Amino acid sequence: MTFTDAVSSTPKYISDVGGNASALATVAEAAKFLHLSVPMIHKLIAEQKVPFRRYGRAVRIPWHWLRSEVAGGAGGIPITR
Repeated sequence: MTFTDAVSSTPKYISDVGGNASALATVAEAAKFLHLSVPMIHKLIAEQKVPFRRYGRAVRIPWHWLRSEVAGGAGGIPITR
């Protein structure tokens, strides 16, 4: 295996690791997955409507929660404007 092969097969983000319940998404990944803007995700986090973890300044959202929100359909995140 060459160095290039090893690098290309290594997940770029922890969230790329499939099937891992503890895998975490970045705010940008969560926004893209939920079809929302990054500022909206930050708003939902501030309102504590989204579970998250902080690592210093970094914010991460559990993939299992994101997937359950998408699978849950219309009964998901209550968003007020």
